[in-house]
Amino acid sequence: MKKSLLTIIAALCCTVMANAESIPTNEIWYTSTDGRKVEPYNKEAFGADINESGSIVGIIRFSFTVISIGKDAFKDCNTLASITLPSYVKSIGANAFYNCKSLVSISIPNSVESIGSNAFCGCESLTSINIPVPVKSIENMAFSCCYNLTTVSFDGIAPTFGNGVFFSSNNLKYIVVQNSQVDNYKNNGALSAFADKIISLSEFKSIAEGEINKLKESASSLLSNDDKTAISQYISNLMSATTPGSAVAIKEEALAFIHHRAAVAAAFAEIDALISGVTDEEILSKAQTAKNQILNTDKPEVINSIKEAVLNELKIPVKYFNSGKSSALGTMGTEQEGPAVEVKGKDGSTVKLYNIENVKFSKEETQK
Repeated sequence: MKKSLLTIIAALCCTVMANAESIPTNEIWYTSTDGRKVEPYNKEAFGADINESGSIVGIIRFSFTVISIGKDAFKDCNTLASITLPSYVKSIGANAFYNCKSLVSISIPNSVESIGSNAFCGCESLTSINIPVPVKSIENMAFSCCYNLTTVSFDGIAPTFGNGVFFSSNNLKYIVVQNSQVDNYKNNGALSAFADKIISLSEFKSIAEGEINKLKESASSLLSNDDKTAISQYISNLMSATTPGSAVAIKEEALAFIHHRAAVAAAFAEIDALISGVTDEEILSKAQTAKNQILNTDKPEVINSIKEAVLNELKIPVKYFNSGKSSALGTMGTEQEGPAVEVKGKDGSTVKLYNIENVKFSKEETQK
């Protein structure tokens, strides 16, 4: 089965939260690690009352336009995985996302002008953040202890920085700025400890292209020609990017796309090897269902989980040993899984069946 490339790319892009302009101004969109509602720590922090009856999993609705994400808004919300703020938000207050350990991504709208102290302190799953043009100030320790933060992009001129903005964010690798702003950022005393991390948009594009091509090459055997064409388009879009934030986003989408397509191809190969030669419709249907589920998820760990589940479920279909299909099961099981029993199929081949204690043979089967 094959989906159109555009459908797959669209599904992948949906993993990146919607941008601020695409959501109503009285809503905040989010995802959670457990698929349940996220309750703000401080419900009075938004400049608008929460519409409790109108809020659902993934959407917090308010009585009117949200104008701020105030102090302690989502403090200690450990199941918050991603969040998109609406386009009229002017400020992100102190401790707004303090200790949100599972927060992987946040879309900061172009309306935000200030980011408060400790706003993202302890967001240890955050890997990148884009600071839009209007931001004029970032206060003390705003992105401190973000242990997995590797890339920060600034779309405009350098804002006023407080103390220790990136304190203990020791994996910070790139601070990407507009070509004309490199010296201004490097000469900013508040960033002196990170001067060697500050690079231009042009330099970042070159680095990102190399990373994409390197991953593409390493996964080449698992990628189709259509996949490679899509990757080339990502690179073209990267080279056309006019802001650091858009360049970083395209690079991340490209790498996610390659990981996804390689994971899908590898999972399909294992499932296809398992059912090679099998004609039973029930077995084939289960395998196809698993492949459909794999295509419709973007996370490699979920892909692997689905694959392992179906391989385990189809591991010992005993009847195939008496229907000339034993060769399809020859790789199932390992010697470490328990005693082995040799079973001969109608085609004369013999296969060792491991972990046999949980399999019940009927009298008819054993007589064969």
